[in-house]
Amino acid sequence: MIDAISSISSISSINTLGATSTANTQTSSITSDFNQWLVNVNNDVNVAQTSFEKLAKGEDISVHKVMMDIESSKMQLELMVEVRNKLLEGYQEILRMQL
Repeated sequence: MIDAISSISSISSINTLGATSTANTQTSSITSDFNQWLVNVNNDVNVAQTSFEKLAKGEDISVHKVMMDIESSKMQLELMVEVRNKLLEGYQEILRMQL
């Protein structure tokens, strides 16, 4: 009878390890998705900068394409700043919580 109780406790510890592993996987997935998003925003900003430089040098590029690239990167940067602000607000709210 005592052996049965110890086997149940060992099963629950295995389940706890699995839950921790799943949480770590989800955290790393969110981190990698966020990092990929930052890389994409950076690439779009670089494309807009390159387009503008081509226009300034007099190369064959339409003003419409340059303006679209600039506005697209501007919108993505504004979205990124707003997401950062919301994350900071959430973090500050957690710090204000009393335990």
